Amino acid sequence: MSQAQGVLEGLVDMAVQRALLAFQSAPPARRLLDITAASEYLGITEDALRSKSANGILPTVKIDRRLRFDIKDLDALVDRSKYER
Repeated sequence: MSQAQGVLEGLVDMAVQRALLAFQSAPPARRLLDITAASEYLGITEDALRSKSANGILPTVKIDRRLRFDIKDLDALVDRSKYER
């Protein structure tokens, strides 16, 4: 192996290590979404989302008098809503 190849491999290894470190130390994704983000996530209107919440179809988290939606509950709603023809 030439000296240039050795240097290049060393640089690649350093870049991979930095990328792994950045990935491992990245903050977790948001678990709770506000009504705007949750409605965009599901592809429905905010009114439709409020209706599902009011009718007990979708659980909500209330923090500081504001509705929040757990992304796990949103995913569960999608899973429950699937049907096959």
